[in-house]
Amino acid sequence: APECKRKLNKSWKLVSTWNKIELPARVVPISAEVLLAIAGLFMKWQWQKLGLMLVVAYSTFLRTGEIFRIRRENVVFGAGNQPAVIFLQDTKTAQRKQILWEKVIVKEPLAIDCLKALCLSCPLPQLLVQDSIFQFRRLWKQAIDELQLSQWKILPYSIRRGGATSAYKRGMSFEELMQQGRWSNIATARIYLDEGLQEMQSFSLTPPSRHLLQQALSVFNRCKPARNAWKGGKTRGDGKL
Repeated sequence: APECKRKLNKSWKLVSTWNKIELPARVVPISAEVLLAIAGLFMKWQWQKLGLMLVVAYSTFLRTGEIFRIRRENVVFGAGNQPAVIFLQDTKTAQRKQILWEKVIVKEPLAIDCLKALCLSCPLPQLLVQDSIFQFRRLWKQAIDELQLSQWKILPYSIRRGGATSAYKRGMSFEELMQQGRWSNIATARIYLDEGLQEMQSFSLTPPSRHLLQQALSVFNRCKPARNAWKGGKTRGDGKL
């Protein structure tokens, strides 16, 4: 409503004061273990490409909408096991910086294997994931319910938050984190990651959830493209990290 411009000063002041007093309700950053379990459920339900893309998105800190805009022609693989590059168009950060393209680097072996599987027999102009974001959100909620994690605020954005926090926890340099997360403000990124680390450490699973998680991880281990290291730890045959 353009006619309201500069006429809501007191309202904006109230919002600003409220935001300083009340902490925002952020989504919970999920660990690699939870992410792989959700991917396992997706594969069990025959949504193979979505399951593979979850691994890629977690490794590269993708935003939810970006998952569904990657085309085969936007992916470039290095020789052998060298990192792959995904070019992203019209992203939130790109719009803010007024640039057309951004890129993220895929370094983790398991994420590269999943990306290769997504690109296999995929024509150049085609989207890697052709399912709708609405279908994805519905499946995500089903997976959270299936794992009995509904008491936590675990939403699709937990993929980006969890991937970045996990990388921060295992010692990725802040320069790499800034580049991969595509943040421009160091202070904001540090607050984002420090808060995520605290929340991840406070996240705990009930025994029933732990059992369901291990079952879903076993499915992922059977369905994943290759058995490689993930986040610095080797995945064992019983579905544990």
